[in-house]
Amino acid sequence: MIGQLINTLTSFIAAHPHWVGLTVFAATALESMAFVGSIFPGMSMVIALSGLAASLGANVWVLVLWCALGAVLGDGVSFWIGHHYGDRLKSIWPFRGRPELLETGIAFFQRQGGKSIVVGRFLPFTRAVVPIAAGMLGMSPVRFYIANVLSAIGWAVMSVLPAAGIGLAFTVINESSSRVALMLGLFIAVFLAALVITRVTARFLLPWFNTLFAGVHEFIEARSRRAGRIAAFVFGLRRRSASASTAWIFLTLVLMIAFLEILENIIPGAPLVRADMAVNSLVQGLRTPLGDAIMIAVTSMADATVVFWASAVLLGGLLALRAWRTFGLAFLSLAGVSLFVPLLKWTLHRPRPIDIYSAVNAFSFPSGHAAFAALLGGLIAVIGTRGLSRNVRTSVWALVLTLSTLVGFSRVYLSAHWPSDVIGGLLFGWAMAGIFGLFEERIREPSIRPGLLGLASAAALFVAWGVHGTATFDDAMARYKPRQQDVRLAMENWLGGGWKDVPSARIDLKGEFEEPLFFQAAAPLAEIKNALQASGWSPAPAMGWGKMTQFIGAKKKLSGLLPLPLLHNGKLPLLTMTRRTGLPGQRNVIRLWDAGIRIDDIAGRSMVLVGS
Repeated sequence: MIGQLINTLTSFIAAHPHWVGLTVFAATALESMAFVGSIFPGMSMVIALSGLAASLGANVWVLVLWCALGAVLGDGVSFWIGHHYGDRLKSIWPFRGRPELLETGIAFFQRQGGKSIVVGRFLPFTRAVVPIAAGMLGMSPVRFYIANVLSAIGWAVMSVLPAAGIGLAFTVINESSSRVALMLGLFIAVFLAALVITRVTARFLLPWFNTLFAGVHEFIEARSRRAGRIAAFVFGLRRRSASASTAWIFLTLVLMIAFLEILENIIPGAPLVRADMAVNSLVQGLRTPLGDAIMIAVTSMADATVVFWASAVLLGGLLALRAWRTFGLAFLSLAGVSLFVPLLKWTLHRPRPIDIYSAVNAFSFPSGHAAFAALLGGLIAVIGTRGLSRNVRTSVWALVLTLSTLVGFSRVYLSAHWPSDVIGGLLFGWAMAGIFGLFEERIREPSIRPGLLGLASAAALFVAWGVHGTATFDDAMARYKPRQQDVRLAMENWLGGGWKDVPSARIDLKGEFEEPLFFQAAAPLAEIKNALQASGWSPAPAMGWGKMTQFIGAKKKLSGLLPLPLLHNGKLPLLTMTRRTGLPGQRNVIRLWDAGIRIDDIAGRSMVLVGS
């Protein structure tokens, strides 16, 4: 319902852009009103309309003004309703049936005072009820409107500008390549996911695990005091920073278990290996010259030269500050990754997607770039954020997770590693950073100057990255250039049994076998399409971004729904056609994918297509 409403509204504004200001004004005003704000999706509308308006060339600052005016009006109406009715509101619909709405606003106002108007504006569960509570409790109108106007301006800027910036960026980039736009969306999603993960872990998971470890300690100590003292040391429960010790224990255990799970499932023929091939094929389809340049710049952040200089500054700083034990921990962490990664590569002998290195580096699992990006970023974050607030630490860790994840993605994008190589490298690097954090939390050498050392190490990393990345860019472009990975066969070899090597079922991105692939064809796609049309099949329209909303909202007839663009080995179908069956609610769908085989014959090189 909400998705359909927003889709209809954005379609209307796209056709009548001069209405966008008034629409944003109405949406923000309604969301700020006590009677409708708890159910009306005003914020979602503002974000959607802001991105759309920017892509249509609207003046963003005018949109901010409309948004602020709507917020001022909505809160003002709520304030005067509360001022006029007072306690009688508790017996008036809708508060008569949901008294907790008013109670939440009243409790928040009593706790925060006048600043609740400003703070409540940015909290979705209090935005609509705090102004009405302020009116009920007799807040001065002058004080209210000062806070109302100032908070409305700040809220409008924070709501409109980011969405407008994203909409404008997608418009500009999409003019050159929708694949680059998709990559930009991926970058944004990675950062937001990292931010959410770090905040949820800090606010909810760590307190829960701290309570769990404390309970385990009490259980052990009740049976053996000596064992209880050992448990208290391991869990860090007798230190002021017990929650930090809990964090490192929890992080390290989870990461090591996940790493071992990946290691156990990279045997040939396993679903994970098939998923690697499917995802690799999908990502290679996203490549563009601009994307290649960006990913080569990102991947160079974890090149050996950059890691060496950043590590040298970090270790040298610890030595200069006479932090001997922290230096030993950091050195052992870096040395451990330096030895373990090539040893495991040599042991497993897993080939890379493309041949770009020699000797032990010719093997792929785990990714050294991903492991060092995770570890080095973790070391700098552990040392550099000591003593800072939880919000600052969370933001720094979100940035570290984002950068290391993007380095890992760059390895997959450039086809230097399989996805499981990167995941394994990241997990191992983060686990080593967790072990470092656990022991560093116990020694806490006072001679360390966290802020200075963290900034110096980060600066060394970025300077070395810039110098090295610029100097090696051309060589890297040549090394990582896209390869043609299709298999070439003669017609007689394909007919004589080569067709049996093609998977007999569609392979999804999880590496699982889905519906059977019931035929193969080595003929031009246009000829196959014409033959199917002659048999009553109709081409299905392409599934664009604008048509994805067909699955949101009310039920639709089957004839109004486009067939899903199912992936096979990471590839979208080259042709999708439908035919009615004569039965209500049913139809046949045929999809054709590129099998990755080229047949050399007299007419040239034909593509082998597989269909389901």
